[in-house]
Amino acid sequence: MAPAVSVPAASSVSGAREMLAAHPGATLVITAPTGQPWAVADAGALAQVPAQLAAATPVDAAARPLAPGAYVPAAAAGSELVDYLAKLQGSEYAVIDRDGGVVGLLTQAAVLDAMNTKPAKRRTS
Repeated sequence: MAPAVSVPAASSVSGAREMLAAHPGATLVITAPTGQPWAVADAGALAQVPAQLAAATPVDAAARPLAPGAYVPAAAAGSELVDYLAKLQGSEYAVIDRDGGVVGLLTQAAVLDAMNTKPAKRRTS
């Protein structure tokens, strides 16, 4: 999981830029009016919005939507998580804490990498 922060869909590009500046290295997840993760801001697209238009441009103009239901609890792990993700469309999943707040972004590629990484065998002497 990569770290992520969230902003409401009603936010502007300038607000999104401020949030990302306050959380270097984080991905920005946009939440719907219901509070559920809805989209992921595209950092490249955010950067392309001219400064004079950033306050008037909605953040969702620089975003890609998540698949419906593409969010998982932070505590989810193991085969239960893999089985759940296999039922979802898309390749990005918002990770939420117990209160429903966004704490990360999980990608299908990261899950596959974790599944294919085998721990090193211990040598016994």
